[in-house]
Amino acid sequence: KVYAHNEEYLPLKDSINILENNWTLQNYIETCSEYNRTPLFNVCIAPYYENLAMTMKAEEVLMKSENDLKLFPNNISDCHFIAHEIGSVNFEKNGYDIAMSIADCGRVDLCGGGCHHQIFIDILENKSEEDLINISEKVCKSNNPDLPEDFEYLCYHSLGHGLLLVSEYNLNKSIRYCYNEDRDITMQTTTTKRDPIAEMDAIISQLEDLYTKADGLLDAYVEAV
Repeated sequence: KVYAHNEEYLPLKDSINILENNWTLQNYIETCSEYNRTPLFNVCIAPYYENLAMTMKAEEVLMKSENDLKLFPNNISDCHFIAHEIGSVNFEKNGYDIAMSIADCGRVDLCGGGCHHQIFIDILENKSEEDLINISEKVCKSNNPDLPEDFEYLCYHSLGHGLLLVSEYNLNKSIRYCYNEDRDITMQTTTTKRDPIAEMDAIISQLEDLYTKADGLLDAYVEAV
């Protein structure tokens, strides 16, 4: 499985991934306490939320994890990695239905949108360039009237995150997947130091007709640099 963040901690994930169905949050916090306020704590505690996501709506689990941040500020540093785990469980629970999975993740601001982002990481990983282009063109089109009004935005935004990740943060390659054509995006900066804001402005000016996809892609890119 590919994750958007905390890649350096993933080799340890299997050794501390404890899925105890009857454990309370307090059980997990005590067991994982040696990793307090580090990304490893989120890896250790994630199974608690994965278990909840098997029976609860993903958005409800995300809201609980955000609330737990406030209840246990000395333990949990953020819930973004946890949201990625919830996203995978949610996607599988919904029979890999993209539209319903995105809808169940709810608001994109919950835990930094990790639930939405992981759906597309699961979809896009290990795909050929041709497949990535085809998916980029079709994946966010749905005639389902039950979807939220902002479904298309949520979908394309998350698609941008996924494309950037599976291209190993190669911005030009990610943009070509969006455009389905060869196009070199030249980033103009005034100094030798990387200026992600200036680069973002340059890219947006060239992507106005595909702004929604670019928004997610650039969001992920700025996080990376």
